[in-house]
Amino acid sequence: MNYEKYLAGKCSHRAYYAQFVSPNIKEVVRSNIGIKALLASRVPAFNDIPLEKWDGLAMPLLFNYSDLQFAGEWSTLGVRVCILKEAAQQLVDEVTVLG
Repeated sequence: MNYEKYLAGKCSHRAYYAQFVSPNIKEVVRSNIGIKALLASRVPAFNDIPLEKWDGLAMPLLFNYSDLQFAGEWSTLGVRVCILKEAAQQLVDEVTVLG
């Protein structure tokens, strides 16, 4: 999926950012935010977890720039936070599906 398709509405927000999530990124979210905090979140996109926490985790070194470039995406703070929050949603999905 590329950025143009995302903007045109040909893929969901989740599907678009999911392509950039790696096991390393999921582990960063798990170890720094925590499953308990993610499960306790009651608003979309985990917006009740302070943005400063997400911003602090969005270190550029975690992200694969070639994947971002291939999709026509830039490695901005906002993009990196979206990827982190998608990783968080995947962690929640895994816990709720697996019990």
